[in-house]
Amino acid sequence: MNTRKIGVLGFAILNVLLIGEFESAESAYSALARAQSKPSQEPTTRILRAEEFADPGLQRGSGLEPVEFVVEISPQLSPYLFRLIPTSDSRWSNDPRFVGKIEISRIGDKRLLQAIDVTVVEDVSSFTSTFCAEDINFDGYLDLKVLSEHGAKWGSYQYWVFDPVSGKFVTSKLTEQLGEIKANTYVWSSSSRTLRVGFLNLDQARIGETYQIENAGLTLIEIEDRVKDCEGNFRKVRYKLVDGKRNGKDTLLLEPCQRVWENIVAGESHNYEVRLEAGQTARVEVDGDLDLVLVLSGPDSKVLFVVEDLNESDEHGISWTAEATGTYRLEVRPKKEHPVSGRYDISMEQPRNLAR
Repeated sequence: MNTRKIGVLGFAILNVLLIGEFESAESAYSALARAQSKPSQEPTTRILRAEEFADPGLQRGSGLEPVEFVVEISPQLSPYLFRLIPTSDSRWSNDPRFVGKIEISRIGDKRLLQAIDVTVVEDVSSFTSTFCAEDINFDGYLDLKVLSEHGAKWGSYQYWVFDPVSGKFVTSKLTEQLGEIKANTYVWSSSSRTLRVGFLNLDQARIGETYQIENAGLTLIEIEDRVKDCEGNFRKVRYKLVDGKRNGKDTLLLEPCQRVWENIVAGESHNYEVRLEAGQTARVEVDGDLDLVLVLSGPDSKVLFVVEDLNESDEHGISWTAEATGTYRLEVRPKKEHPVSGRYDISMEQPRNLAR
């Protein structure tokens, strides 16, 4: 009787022990299974290069919280850590305003090397989504840019170039000039050290410009226009700029119905030729950012008349009837002498013959 009780009791104790061991083993197995089912963790530091910023799959966050990028500025330098901190103010504005800060340090160095305040027109959410590292001056070091402003057919950027001496990112005449470009496409070529920009225009307009990139700044070396004749047929015209002149020529032939776009600064003068038969009436229109003066000379080089202020003249243009067959010359120059640059366009209507 007592032996049986002890046996039952011993079995009960053994059963409890076995159950406890089983539950413990099951718990351990479950924990191991959960650990094995978790995806392997990616390295905490992914070093980015220029081409990876063009990848649409690059994780950039929502645009409203801080994000970090580790970037190889140069193979000869330790990677840089960029911490982008957007502001919480996401209100839209027509004017440039502070949208965030770029905190810059080197990997392995806890000290803050540099902090850049980003002031643009673009929305705050575009700050982290458009941040890019790219060698814009072809010196072998990556530089920085963020979208500054955009429209339906164009975008402009704010730039900072890497200074190898200080190890920091700085602004310069080059970054200022680049920031003034508002284009639809940007193509950088390290082999030719050029930047080609494209403009999305469907009518007569400038559709392309190519700049030589130098440490001192940009030099416009080629332009491409879309023009049309008086029948409405379009064609593309490309000019090499030599000393700022189209194909190196001092004078450009102004063809009927063709529109020409030019940049001009104080002290410059641009010359155009118009070929007319005696008795033909011609009209030239000029419109631009600056107050311009137009001087018309006849085939004998004598000045026929001067329009001192095109903005106040015959609807921004000039009309005349050719008294003799030959080439008439039009000179365009800024009215004011202070060194302000501007753009204008000039076009000539189809000449008309006077009724006899």
